[in-house]
Amino acid sequence: MKKATLVLLLGILLGVILKPTLAFASPPPSSFQSEVAMINKIPFQKVTVGDINIAYKQLGKSNAKSIILITGNGVTMDTWNPLLLEQLISSNCSVTIFDTRGTGNTTAGTKKFPISQFAKDTSGLLDALKISKADFLGWSLDSYIAQELTLENLDKVSNLILYASGCSSKSAIPTDPKIIQIVTNASMSYQQRIEKNIPFLFPAKWFKESRLPKLLTIS
Repeated sequence: MKKATLVLLLGILLGVILKPTLAFASPPPSSFQSEVAMINKIPFQKVTVGDINIAYKQLGKSNAKSIILITGNGVTMDTWNPLLLEQLISSNCSVTIFDTRGTGNTTAGTKKFPISQFAKDTSGLLDALKISKADFLGWSLDSYIAQELTLENLDKVSNLILYASGCSSKSAIPTDPKIIQIVTNASMSYQQRIEKNIPFLFPAKWFKESRLPKLLTIS
């Protein structure tokens, strides 16, 4: 990738992946509440791309530098932390968030669900919104969508940001089987699966030495 820059984000998006399970030790700051209210008040729009109707929101100035956020598997666009979105907007970015095929308010269509199809959907969304080039942030499984999109449409990608991602090379570290067992355990609630996975994501030693416990508690 000549112009795309691969960046692994660790701390900056912590609030995104833990957002459903975190409770602040004190009431959330008013700035957080105001940003949540602002994002929730913005109605989603829909645009037809191929055989589906994609639900999306565009935040910030339309003439600013574009960044597209691609959510994790089965997660809707409303999961993005409002403070992250606010920071991007204040950095003079035009932020586009959307629900992927078959998720949230986006229809499932008639085609199968390979990563290549999701990449085509995302490329089609850019065309429909008349965005010629953008930065892309892919989260978790959908980081593979961002990678596929870049490989097939390098001219549309300024910077590629991969969060909680991996690659298919021989040097890639496979997922711990214990994590697979937790994620696929249908007898657990979503909340329980998240809590069971936290020790794998954040080892006890790191958690104890970090500032995180001072900022929040796990509920």
